[in-house]
Amino acid sequence: MQLNADGYLRPFAPEDQTLSLQADEFRMICPGLGLTAPMKSQSQDPVFGRYVTVWAGYATDPGTRFSGASGGVLTALERWLLETGRSSSVVGARSQATNPLITEPARVETSDGVTELAGSRYAPVAVASVFKAQGDTTAWCGKPCEVAAISSMERIGGAEHGSIKLSFFCAGVPSQDATAEFAKQVASTPVEMRYRGQGWPGNMYVRDDEGTEYQERYIDAWHTRLGPTTQWRCKLCVDGTGEWADIAAGDYWIRDDAGQPTFEEAEGESVVIARTQRGDALLREAIADGVLTLRPIEMSGLAQIQRHQFIRRVSLGARLFTAGLLGKGVPHYSGFGILRSTLRNPAQNVKAGVGTFWRLTFKRLRSR
Repeated sequence: MQLNADGYLRPFAPEDQTLSLQADEFRMICPGLGLTAPMKSQSQDPVFGRYVTVWAGYATDPGTRFSGASGGVLTALERWLLETGRSSSVVGARSQATNPLITEPARVETSDGVTELAGSRYAPVAVASVFKAQGDTTAWCGKPCEVAAISSMERIGGAEHGSIKLSFFCAGVPSQDATAEFAKQVASTPVEMRYRGQGWPGNMYVRDDEGTEYQERYIDAWHTRLGPTTQWRCKLCVDGTGEWADIAAGDYWIRDDAGQPTFEEAEGESVVIARTQRGDALLREAIADGVLTLRPIEMSGLAQIQRHQFIRRVSLGARLFTAGLLGKGVPHYSGFGILRSTLRNPAQNVKAGVGTFWRLTFKRLRSR
C-alpha cells in the first residue's frame, strides 16, 4: 500500500507477471472491491449487523479511559489480552516515531506498547499489511475494512481458528494532506500529533520542537479539515461499524434535547458490540476481571446514539445506484440487505441520491 498524489493509500503491484497468483488472491481479499456479509450470529440488526450482546461503558482504569478516544475500551482490552496471555501480540495503528504526522501499523507485545496505540488516527494506514498467515496469536485492531480483509486472508490461508479481532466505528479515511495542513499551524518541526484522546472526545492537537502548541475542538477539526477530504470510496462503504470483528466499539454520544450530539468534553463512554460468541465471552471475562465497566443496552437505541452511522448505512443504496448510473465503478456487496434498507428509508435515499449526483457531476473528487 502506498500513498498516492491525493494523500490516500492505494495498492501497488510491481510490474512482474509472476505475481498473477497473488493478484487473484488480492481480488478475493480486497474489501475495496466488495464484501459478502459475515455469517449471522444469534441476533441480526438490519442496519448494524450481527451481534450477540450490546453494552455501554468504559475502561475501569481512569488513565486508560482518559487517553482513549472514547472511553478507552479497546485499549483496555488490548492490554488485558496481552497480560493474560490470550494474545502474544497486538497489532494496531500509532504515530510514527520519526514523523508524528504519519500513521503506521505496529505490532506490540507489552503494556507500554499498547499505550502507544491509544486514541484515534484519522489518516491513511494499512494495518493488515503486517498480517501473518499461520500460527499467529495476534489480536488485531483496525478499521472495519481491514478486519474484513484479515478475516478473508485467514480463510484463504486455512487458519483453523481465526485471530481475535477488534474494530471501531469508522466514518471514512481523510487524506494525509489534511493532517499536513493542520500541522502548518505550528512554525517548527512537529514532535507530537494527535487527533483525539486525552479527554472525550478530545481535541486535535499538534506540538512542535520549540514547544508551540495548537489545538482545535474535535468536531470543528472534523467538519472543516478532516471530513471534507474523506475519500470517495469510503462514502460507498457498507460496513462502518466493524461487522467482521469479534468486538466493535464506538462513541456513546451525549445528545441534547433535539437528539444531536453535544461533543462537549466529558468522561469517555463507548458503545460496545459483541459480534461473536467469542467476543461476548471476552467482554464478560474482562468485566469480571475489573478491566471494563459495562452495562447492557438495547441494540434498538443505537440508531439515535450513532445517527451518522445509521444514515450512512440506510442511504447506501441510493449512492451505489446513482454512482453506477453515472458510469462510475462501484463495489459489489452481498448479504447486507441494502435493497430492503433502501425501500424502508425513502427520504434518506432521495437526499443521498441527489448529493451523490452533485458530487460526481459538479464537484471535483480528490480520489476514487
